[in-house]
Amino acid sequence: MTFLICGLGSIGKRHLRILKNLGDHKFIVFRSGISKSGPAESIDLEIFDITEISQHKIDGALITNPTSLHISTAANLAAKGIPLFIEKPLGKDLSGTVELLYTVNQNRTPVLMGYNLNFHPAIVKIKELIDDNKTGKIISAKAQFGTYMPGWHKDEDYKKSYAAITGMGGGVVLTSIHEQNYLTELF
Repeated sequence: MTFLICGLGSIGKRHLRILKNLGDHKFIVFRSGISKSGPAESIDLEIFDITEISQHKIDGALITNPTSLHISTAANLAAKGIPLFIEKPLGKDLSGTVELLYTVNQNRTPVLMGYNLNFHPAIVKIKELIDDNKTGKIISAKAQFGTYMPGWHKDEDYKKSYAAITGMGGGVVLTSIHEQNYLTELF
């Protein structure tokens, strides 16, 4: 299979490493700017213009670029019918979501959002207990989350990270959206 990875920051590199360990695949990386870190050693091709993908058969794409680019990148690939995995969240706001949904539906493009906590055994068990009416009537729910941004990526200045820049889709509401998502899933 040939995978297109759009963005090769920390999460893009993680997905690349996992997919590389799962089998013999071909990897094309699309970067929206000149790479600061150089090409990853385990990729087959690095491109800087999304139109170059028309020269390749792509079996699936991972949208792992900054949040502010998710929707436009996804729409471009969905128009080509390429199955998509989009890292959370979908975008920095709702701009372009109606058009993306239309494009996905028109092209019957499979899409999966990267909300991995929905698959955590504890969340799965809680969902099962709720669905089986074993919890009683739920009248309230609360989730608590804590993190320390300077500790996320020791080799990076966190202040320059997309997660710290609102215009790129950063900020606590979007960057730490897992709790909002699983609460929505559960309740």
